[in-house]
Amino acid sequence: MIERSHIMATFPQAFDSAWSAMLLMVLILVVLGMIMDAFGAVILVTATVATIAYSSGIHPIHFWMVTLVAFELGYLSPPVALNHLLMRQVVGEAEVLAAQQEEGTFYQRHERIIMPLIAMGISLVLVAFVPLLFYA
Repeated sequence: MIERSHIMATFPQAFDSAWSAMLLMVLILVVLGMIMDAFGAVILVTATVATIAYSSGIHPIHFWMVTLVAFELGYLSPPVALNHLLMRQVVGEAEVLAAQQEEGTFYQRHERIIMPLIAMGISLVLVAFVPLLFYA
């Protein structure tokens, strides 16, 4: 659907700055991770986003490392939160219900969701932008 709607045609095929290209790539990849499964997302990224990244001066290995971390952040994030759904199946429904009945502040009640998002968000910023200091 994304390929047939030609959404990617609205984006430039190359950016003057690797920094601006990486910022756009990170946003696109996290959103794709939020709504798509892993195999479909990799095929879509290979056909569309990767070519823009390569032509903007982003090294292919760096791009795919950023893709993996961005997808993981997307898998942890709502609306689907695929990794949290899988965790519920592994842990069991009784443990999840017991965790939901805990009282405390908003952070204490939702720590199991907020902490992975913070950790992966920081990791994504480091993986995406620190290497650009050395080669861009």
